Amino acid sequence: TSYKPEECRRAFHLMLQDAKLFQDYLEENLRYGEGKRKWKHAGFPLVKSLNIAGADMVVREIKNGLGAFIGDWVAPPGVIPAKVSGGQSQRLVITRTLVHGGRFICFDEPTSAMDALAETAFFERLHSALKGRGIIYISHRFSTVRRATRILVFDAGQLIEDGSHEDLLLNGGRYAELYQQQARWYQ
Repeated sequence: TSYKPEECRRAFHLMLQDAKLFQDYLEENLRYGEGKRKWKHAGFPLVKSLNIAGADMVVREIKNGLGAFIGDWVAPPGVIPAKVSGGQSQRLVITRTLVHGGRFICFDEPTSAMDALAETAFFERLHSALKGRGIIYISHRFSTVRRATRILVFDAGQLIEDGSHEDLLLNGGRYAELYQQQARWYQ
């Protein structure tokens, strides 16, 4: 099978857990790298992306909304930068990921700065919106991975288990051990 590297790159988009907002206006942050694309845009419109990520409320809370300058150490003369929390920043970075889109979207610990209610609501909106696209989660949080159709468990860089959440629990391997360890704090 042959493929064009640029087509493969367009098919995937990755959000790293340590992704940051840039010292720039909020809308520019969310559209960063979009440029003048010559190919069909694979992502969602900005407003829909904000809603899926739960960042629409963040934009409403920030003075000047999408026109706010985000940053904590530099701003244009006469502009007071807006500050965002870790959870707000994470929602905005998720928005940027959705704007860029792709047939496959990979999230590395996408909800680590969200509370349980925000996390649940986000995943419900995300799964509803991304039907027909591949979603890849990289996570240590069972609240995230148990939603997956297929879970791959790695240890020391080696694939050691593969299956659904239920299958992996029944197998009693490393996944089940880690799940039970984490679950005991909730009992």
